[in-house]
Amino acid sequence: MTRLLIIFVFFILHIQFLCEIVFGGITDYNFWGWHFEFTYPREVAIKALMLSVSSMFAFLLGYYIRLKNKRKSVIEYSYSDNSDKSDKLNTVIFLLKISLLFQIFTCLFIIVAGRANYSSMVDIREKINFLIELRVIPLLLLSYLSLNTELPLWKVKPYNELFKYLILYGILVVFIQARSLLFEFGIIAIYPWLRFKKDKFKLKYVFLLYLLSIVPNLLILTRINPDLVNFHDIDTYKNIFSYEYSIYFNNILGETIFSTNHFFYGKSLLTAFQLLIPSFLRESMGILIDKNMLSDISLDAGMTGGGFSLLAELYLNFGYFSILVFFVFGYLLANLNVRAFYAKHVTIMYSTAPLFYVYFVLAFRNDLGVFIKQVIQLFILAKLLDIIINRTKTIKRIKL
Repeated sequence: MTRLLIIFVFFILHIQFLCEIVFGGITDYNFWGWHFEFTYPREVAIKALMLSVSSMFAFLLGYYIRLKNKRKSVIEYSYSDNSDKSDKLNTVIFLLKISLLFQIFTCLFIIVAGRANYSSMVDIREKINFLIELRVIPLLLLSYLSLNTELPLWKVKPYNELFKYLILYGILVVFIQARSLLFEFGIIAIYPWLRFKKDKFKLKYVFLLYLLSIVPNLLILTRINPDLVNFHDIDTYKNIFSYEYSIYFNNILGETIFSTNHFFYGKSLLTAFQLLIPSFLRESMGILIDKNMLSDISLDAGMTGGGFSLLAELYLNFGYFSILVFFVFGYLLANLNVRAFYAKHVTIMYSTAPLFYVYFVLAFRNDLGVFIKQVIQLFILAKLLDIIINRTKTIKRIKL
């Protein structure tokens, strides 16, 4: 199932529309009144299609190579006694409640300060982004609990109050229309189920995935011009089941392939280390993040304000060697998933698997520096939480 979503992302963001260009000669696209057009030669589309398909298969190859050896390297972990387990889970639940309440109050502040207006709420979210990014803490703790609980959380009596907090947080995330936060929340929720199913592939999952993929388009309905929404018009239904990012990111990829004469060999990735510094500290210290090399490509492609293409940035840095980078991504994701799906007890470090997965999927529509920053923060926080939880357990033992 996890591999299926990656294939699906490759398909809807790049392969689908590139096939229409190469094999059908279709170069324009309409989405809720906006008109897009692929303005590059067919030869560029062919190169982009070859890069997209090759990168997808390289990812799958890396994933399957690691998955093939799963039973040889799964690290089993066992508690020394039941009191160890109880102390650890109690600490996790306590930290999860506190961090969840903090995120709930943050969402409420965004709604009240933004007067429930979408544009205003987006502005506020950007200003307090550092506080919102702390959501990694409750999500990571939730992942740890979920992956180590055989029953769903809502069926475990001690977790009933915790589940109410989760429901409230989910509702608030939907209200502020933070689609990426909702996606994170959803993946955390289904990963334990994937663990139970051993991450198997079934045809019904394809249909379910397609239905879930149109949820963002349904959210768009709430904030576009009502004149564009006519349910008696067939174009309305075409828009609901369409993906505007197909032409958006393919234009960026096309511009990158068309105009790149020399590669940057990782230069654009240096922003990741600047992004590790909270935005309010960067502003006070006068640290400016240089994204001109990416923004210039977006401007030349006529596509601005909607992120960047992972495929395009990797090509900009490494050319066709970027295919090997996807092999590495596949291997790394499988390495985390093997420990999340097959170990009897999942450590908090390997409970990062769902969030790493989310970050990788979202990286397809963002610059790679953000992904690297998120992954570094994720593993640092996982290590810190592991130390805190184990230290708390040690203190309790000493007191006894």
